[in-house]
Amino acid sequence: MINSTDTREGCSYPSLAASTAYGKGCRCEDCVLHNRSTSAKWKSANPDKQREMNNAASKKYRDDNKEARADLNRAYFATPRGKASRVLRNSRADAKRNGYEPINATIEEVMELQASATTCQACGCTPTSTLHCDHNHLTGELRGMLCGPCNLKDVLR
Repeated sequence: MINSTDTREGCSYPSLAASTAYGKGCRCEDCVLHNRSTSAKWKSANPDKQREMNNAASKKYRDDNKEARADLNRAYFATPRGKASRVLRNSRADAKRNGYEPINATIEEVMELQASATTCQACGCTPTSTLHCDHNHLTGELRGMLCGPCNLKDVLR
């Protein structure tokens, strides 16, 4: 790989290589293209080393930004889209663990159902806690929103 003080033969602006800010070397189009191809060749020749470097950088970022990432997650999952996303994610995990079909719906369909439902579709009560998305465990078809007791009874199965 090219060091920041190296000049590449054929560079249109060899005097820029040593003087460019941040030690990135010459940024002329020829050098940028050359550096990209050199980098790509190194990455393809050293996939394990590249993966190791990426994992280390990701871990460092996660460790350095735990609180900010937690705040972003809390904010996202408080939105209607985040709530629908969590429903679908939990459905996939539960279905895999228990051996049935997950909810076969898009985030938009779940968001629409959650926004329109105010009462349980089985017993008609207005629950004090959240309604649960009910679906057919054989086909994955979304059926409606149920209160906690009706969801546990599985009345629409």
